[in-house]
Amino acid sequence: MIGIIGAGPTGLAIAYLLKKRGVDFQILERESVGHTWKNQYESLRLNSLRDASSLPGMRMPKSYPIFPPATQFVSYLEQYAKEFELPIQKAEVREIKFTKSGFEARTDAGSHYYQTIVIATGIWSRPHHPYAYSSPFSGQVLHASEYRTADPFAGKRVLVVGSGSSAGDIAVDLGASAAFVGMSIAHGVNIIAPITSATVFKIFRAIFESATLFKLIQPVLVKIRQDYSSIGLPTHPLADTQIGYSVIPGDKLVNAVKAGKVSVFPAFRNFTAGGAVFTDQHEVGFDAIIFATGYRPALDFARNCFEMDSDGCPVLDRCRSTKYKNLYFAGPGRNYEHNVGWLPSLAKIAKAVVNEIAPA
Repeated sequence: MIGIIGAGPTGLAIAYLLKKRGVDFQILERESVGHTWKNQYESLRLNSLRDASSLPGMRMPKSYPIFPPATQFVSYLEQYAKEFELPIQKAEVREIKFTKSGFEARTDAGSHYYQTIVIATGIWSRPHHPYAYSSPFSGQVLHASEYRTADPFAGKRVLVVGSGSSAGDIAVDLGASAAFVGMSIAHGVNIIAPITSATVFKIFRAIFESATLFKLIQPVLVKIRQDYSSIGLPTHPLADTQIGYSVIPGDKLVNAVKAGKVSVFPAFRNFTAGGAVFTDQHEVGFDAIIFATGYRPALDFARNCFEMDSDGCPVLDRCRSTKYKNLYFAGPGRNYEHNVGWLPSLAKIAKAVVNEIAPA
């Protein structure tokens, strides 16, 4: 029996492929299908195309927009689990222990025993907090994972710390009603025009997956990239070599900065009693500070089963733990193509895991 921990898109995709091969498995999910997608900010949309982000075996409905909102993606995940009758048990895994015959998954509903375990818990349940919250700042401090809408911040001065898609989305969202919105950017941004054609996406994917083709096309992509440094949005140093690194798709943030709805600041240095001080020594007052500083793999219950790198990502042999041969990690980390994106990479990663577990 194989245990899959997590009923998000990755866990569901792996479950579907295992079922196709006639392998017995069980999914353990602490809440419900797609739970973390149900608890994101309301304006969240997929950054990747609908047709490139579907799970194996079932496409998203054509009635969905090209970039579906999170609410529709959740509906799709729920329908996917129902369509393929994937066995899901509600249980929160507290600890994984290696045994002579495999693994014991200790949960809030008792222990489960498996020969092989696949961890597909994603990253969203483990927000990354690089700055200590014990500070002299008298205002509100929260992580982007806690942000839902701009309503509570109407008429307030708000700082967003971060340079990825969530930071851009939240800053733009706040710009409509907050009194003042600042965005603190440490190294730069990676703003790209969204690809709206599935055919064009396939062409770019083929280029990105070929080292030779990418080497040929990279100088062209760098040359045609728009430079927004004049409005305080310099290009991230990694953007030229990792085209898909921490992207902000579209021109919403650019337009908000140009319209004066979002003001750009350099890297956040520290809190002050009334706001923040930046690396240029500039102090600015804020009522709230939102850290859109990313996430780390949610592996607290299994940290003893993996070697971890300095960023909190598991060290893997392809998708397998380097400590235990029948323990797999399938989630954002070092094992996916940043140039393509997580959801478009998901089917490939799921197939790689299943091929290791149950070769066709």
